[in-house]
Amino acid sequence: MRTRFYWTQRFPAHRTLIIGHSYQPITGGGMPPEDVVESYGASRYCMDRWTRLAIDAKAAWRRLRQGWNQYSVLREYQTDYILETARTWHGPIGRFHLTVDKLKAGNILSLCWDGPLAKTGPTTYEFTAVNFTPARDIRMLVLE
Repeated sequence: MRTRFYWTQRFPAHRTLIIGHSYQPITGGGMPPEDVVESYGASRYCMDRWTRLAIDAKAAWRRLRQGWNQYSVLREYQTDYILETARTWHGPIGRFHLTVDKLKAGNILSLCWDGPLAKTGPTTYEFTAVNFTPARDIRMLVLE
């Protein structure tokens, strides 16, 4: 499922404006494919070696505990956020702040991001930049 929000705005001519945007994206979810690592891997969510090992360990632990098949014991939450279009504005984003929350400490987070994400809580990571020009959209996967 895809949801898009858009609106029309009018800006007064010959005036400097400060525009702020704040969003809470809509997250889709479901059961990941049995080959979650191969299906999503580096191409979509930039899974590194440690993320792959965490996924395999979590799936193995649940499989032993609950007797289910490989990855059917995991639940996925996917969030995509279009950020690249900000490069079409007149200059970079003046102050950019990103907060990513994986919701539970035991969840596994994987996303492609080109800056340092600082761990700010048991489930949260943050990034702040001034005069930020995004290089890519955000595609985030959380496995529970």
